Amino acid sequence: MTWHTRERELKGEIMRTDIFIKVLSEVRDPDLMDADMESAFVLLRNFEARFSRFREESELSLLNSSIGPCPVSDDLWGILGRCREYFNETDGIFDPTVLPLLEREGYAASYGTDAFGRSEISLSEPKQCSFADVVLDAETRMVTRPSGCRIDLGGIGKGYVVDRVAELLGASYADFIVDAGGDMRVAGRDRLAGYPYFAIDIEDAVQKSGSAGTLLLSDRAVATSGVNRRKWLIDGVEKSHLIDTRSGGSVEGGIMTVTVVSDTAERADVMAKTLCLLGRDRWRLFAEERKIAAFVILKDGTIETNQFIQPYLWGGNIFS
Repeated sequence: MTWHTRERELKGEIMRTDIFIKVLSEVRDPDLMDADMESAFVLLRNFEARFSRFREESELSLLNSSIGPCPVSDDLWGILGRCREYFNETDGIFDPTVLPLLEREGYAASYGTDAFGRSEISLSEPKQCSFADVVLDAETRMVTRPSGCRIDLGGIGKGYVVDRVAELLGASYADFIVDAGGDMRVAGRDRLAGYPYFAIDIEDAVQKSGSAGTLLLSDRAVATSGVNRRKWLIDGVEKSHLIDTRSGGSVEGGIMTVTVVSDTAERADVMAKTLCLLGRDRWRLFAEERKIAAFVILKDGTIETNQFIQPYLWGGNIFS
């Protein structure tokens, strides 16, 4: 039988990021494949509409503007529950209540808009809080935030929705790729090329040309986070979307990007950001203790890896 493939890419239309989806099938009707592709992009658009902090009517914005206990949907309840787990696992390094700090740093408007990165957007001192201050009442499914404590799902959202798309496609396909701005789920193999995996290049974020390494992945997830893209200057000082809760401002240090391979895009997303925030001196111990497969590019161009990423690297790796 003949292998059929469908692929679609949208640049910047959803979540202000590039999204690519490819499915392969030997038995599924091509018209159904087109319909499946459309369903995947509808899911992505719906996620943005429901959980973007940049949309006043979204469920997340309604939660952030609520006073007292606020009911939430099952989906948002599940996301917040996982946020609590990651907050505890990372000792507060991953903290979705960084929204006031993000706004003070200049990220109050959506990336790519005219208002993005403006210092005059929010200069007031945000109230200090953490996700530990957010009450998740399991009996009532109510969420209560302290006044001034607001939530951003940018540290988990893309990975979460990529996993949901993968679940949708996985009901009909053994072989596919879902990529939302570097947060990816890879299932099966590249049938057209005849490989028992998909080859995924890691961008050389320092040289900005070519690949820093190639991952050979099947039935895995991968995510990259860093300070090489969503960054801006305020009064000559570089800012980024990665907020260090210890300093209250944009992350500093020697790491440019971190790429993590995991079982879900959500976990890969969260852990890539966490390792970036931990920095050059602390990422390795955290990753070793949790067996996180990590590929780290430092700002000076040096590449650091650990033993858990080695099985996925094409040709092995000479760096350590």
